[in-house]
Amino acid sequence: MYILTLRIMRTKLFLFLIIIFCSCGRKNNRAIENASPIRVIDVLAEPELEITNLSDIATDIEYIPLQTSESSLIRYILDMKAREGKIFIKTNTSELFCFESSGHYLYKLSKSGRGPEEYTYIYDFDVTADNHLLLILTTNRILFYNLSDTGFVYSKTLNLKNEPYNINISPGQKNILLSYGSSSGNVPFRNVLINLNGDTLRTIPNSYRYSKNTKIGFAATFENIQFKSNNSLNFKFWLSDTVFTLNLDNKIVPYLILDSHGKQTTTDALANFSSVQESLSKYLQVNSILETSRYLFYRYYYETGRYRIYDKVSKKIFSIDINPKNQTKWLIDDLTGGVDIEPKFCIDGNIYSWVDAIILKNRVASDGFKNSVVKDTAKKEALKKLADSLDETDNPVLIVVTPKE
Repeated sequence: MYILTLRIMRTKLFLFLIIIFCSCGRKNNRAIENASPIRVIDVLAEPELEITNLSDIATDIEYIPLQTSESSLIRYILDMKAREGKIFIKTNTSELFCFESSGHYLYKLSKSGRGPEEYTYIYDFDVTADNHLLLILTTNRILFYNLSDTGFVYSKTLNLKNEPYNINISPGQKNILLSYGSSSGNVPFRNVLINLNGDTLRTIPNSYRYSKNTKIGFAATFENIQFKSNNSLNFKFWLSDTVFTLNLDNKIVPYLILDSHGKQTTTDALANFSSVQESLSKYLQVNSILETSRYLFYRYYYETGRYRIYDKVSKKIFSIDINPKNQTKWLIDDLTGGVDIEPKFCIDGNIYSWVDAIILKNRVASDGFKNSVVKDTAKKEALKKLADSLDETDNPVLIVVTPKE
């Protein structure tokens, strides 16, 4: 689920609603470079078949318990990054944890406040590929922290003219891509590329500006979807079917098209936005994209929630049953017999997910686990030992899936 914000213009009152997904569309942009023909994926095409078992797309799975201590208590994982043997986990708007890849706890960043080295809350974050620098996006600022063996060390603050929604460090470089939302419809830029000193390297105009006809503003956390793959940063514009790539030369080129057949949300719908149900329910809304070397995972809403996997080798589209009523059925772990897997993050070609300790313990204690026929019996036994060693109140357990090449 994702958070959508409605802003009442006169009173500045914020109302937070929970909905599923967002939008598409297509326009030309002068900031975009010419490119050779690109892949087009028909979002509304009927899938070849439904994938049920994890082994259909993956070769291995690993369950990693995150060390539990008074300093590292985690209730929920909102976002995560993995860099050079370290895992960085955002659990709420004020704390960021660092673990070793084995799950051993190292340290955390917890500096909520209004001081020069503090932040009001963490909008977004990223870590350089060499694991030396952490960037925290907060209100109109980027805070820089150096990474040491013992913790995060404040370095500097970069003030911003406007307030971005997202921040991403471009792979292979140390430039920063800022992504902006537009509740008013009149934000001039959707993306701005800057260097670590704050110098602007490139801007991408907002090609979908509109004038509002109501007093209600619309903004969504998924207005700009970003995902890294193939040593490049990919992103999808609000109201656009096209996914773009920021390559190593800082050129922006079309990467692929998620063809919505013109059923994407329109600027007219946003200009006359009155309610979630009336304004968005009839449009196709793409809200999540993950990519490995072989697969493209994308989630969208059109009449109901759907999850698709595009196989770049066979050029076929497969579906995952996400059980729209309670969204509990995903990919069955037939490798070790563990919990059903929801692809949540993709880092360096691997798929990451997580499960609460109590849910994993209940699964391993069930007849379903005991009677499950798995691909790797040794790992099934190891998973049982792991679950038995956990307390119900322990930190979540990370799940790392190795997809097929």
